[in-house]
Amino acid sequence: MEAPLENRRILVIEDAALIAAELAEDLELAGAMVIGPAGCPARALDLAAGENIDAAVLDVNLGGVMSYSIADRLMERHIPFLFTTGYDDGSLPARYKEAPRLTKPTPTQQVVRTLEKLLAN
Repeated sequence: MEAPLENRRILVIEDAALIAAELAEDLELAGAMVIGPAGCPARALDLAAGENIDAAVLDVNLGGVMSYSIADRLMERHIPFLFTTGYDDGSLPARYKEAPRLTKPTPTQQVVRTLEKLLAN
């Protein structure tokens, strides 16, 4: 049986090292090729701008810096992404209303299922 994210290149943007490592490991178990993880906004923006990516998991707050410039770059490149955050729906700018928002702490299986749906569209 094929893994749910087989051969998909998933960018992981997360500043909490333990969460990033766990998410990357679980995505790899689901068959993904993980790009990153990156927690530094500048590094994350570089990866979002230049890497061959199928989808991304994007933490909203990277050490006090909102990741909206990274989300904008992904949107420009037509790369689907989901947000992980502790913020509520109303706190995100309206331009991201189509992006799924998963509340932290987010079970990895929920991330995998959401990525599958994003990639199926």
